[in-house]
Amino acid sequence: MNRERIIELASFLNERAGENSFDMNTWGDEKIHQYQPTLESFISCDTSACIAGWAVRLFGNEGGWKENKCNVPDYARELLGLDQGSASDLFLPGTRIQKTATRQDAAKALFMIADGIAPMRVWEELPGETG
Repeated sequence: MNRERIIELASFLNERAGENSFDMNTWGDEKIHQYQPTLESFISCDTSACIAGWAVRLFGNEGGWKENKCNVPDYARELLGLDQGSASDLFLPGTRIQKTATRQDAAKALFMIADGIAPMRVWEELPGETG
């Protein structure tokens, strides 16, 4: 696990990402495929993405989109140093969480993972709708 990157991603989601720039239901909206030369242009264009999508934007290809790495969850897993199971639990936590998780929830989950808590347990501890 790359603890430093996980903490940096959590801090970014908590402090810099816009309110409409986080969506657990998409790796990245259509704007992600447009050329965005810097992280600031990703933020300012109000592009939304999930944890994996933002990991790729922050750490892949110096803050941009790496065209030859088209599998977002695998690339994000590699960038964050996660094993397959942890990445799957973090990026695909289930419909209820994907519908209700906020960028603050994602940041909290990432901080907890950096502290050694398993991703599925993290999501179970966060508030959200039931059923």
